[in-house]
Amino acid sequence: MLPVFICSNSENNLAIYREVVRIYMDNHRITGIRIVCCTSDPDAVSSTALSHDGPSLYILDIFEGGWDNLSFAAVVRKHDPRAYIILFSSDSGCTSDAVFHHTEPLACIYKGDPDTVEQLYVALSTAYRSHLSVSAKMHGIECLQLLHPDNGASIPLRDICYVTSSGTAHFVLVVTEKENVKFRCSLNEISQQLGSSFVRCHRMFIVNAAHIASIDRANLSITMDNGVSVPCSRRLTKKILFHSKPS
Repeated sequence: MLPVFICSNSENNLAIYREVVRIYMDNHRITGIRIVCCTSDPDAVSSTALSHDGPSLYILDIFEGGWDNLSFAAVVRKHDPRAYIILFSSDSGCTSDAVFHHTEPLACIYKGDPDTVEQLYVALSTAYRSHLSVSAKMHGIECLQLLHPDNGASIPLRDICYVTSSGTAHFVLVVTEKENVKFRCSLNEISQQLGSSFVRCHRMFIVNAAHIASIDRANLSITMDNGVSVPCSRRLTKKILFHSKPS
């Protein structure tokens, strides 16, 4: 679980930040994020956050008319070197080296930019995927590490059902138990990072044998355990049968 702490002196900003987090969770069907505190009181955030063990995500307004969450962000960074800190400010100097030196934020977003909401969404995605990657490594889970057009991603190999060409040149689609994620790479490139349970069944598909539900040799198709049917070339059918134990 990734705890989220939001602090701003603007009720409107609090509502916006909270809503972006909710939209991100809904869009990706994520249950591993929880907003612990959303308040205009830095002391309330401090008393809760600094007693929490493990990395957390902080969305903080800084430089808002005497409002100084920057000092708090520096305290957070000292307390939790792995914290994900997202800073918002109406001061264009918020991206200065001094800010980065004291807080090492994941993102420092200038409110004058027209795409602030999009920047927050991308930062949330980066934080959560990094959190999953770190958690997976701590538990010895093998992951697929790839570069997303907007951010990095780490996907446990065991969660991947299959990988296919996305229909867009130079992109593949990774289909997992919970989400579909598009990446800029080729099937040949991605196959080098996949484990022994992954088999190329077609020029456009790589399947995880652990997620195969059944194989139809007559119609040259494979049904995955998520109900999706993918094609299988006649030449590769025996290879698939060797790697899988269909029901």
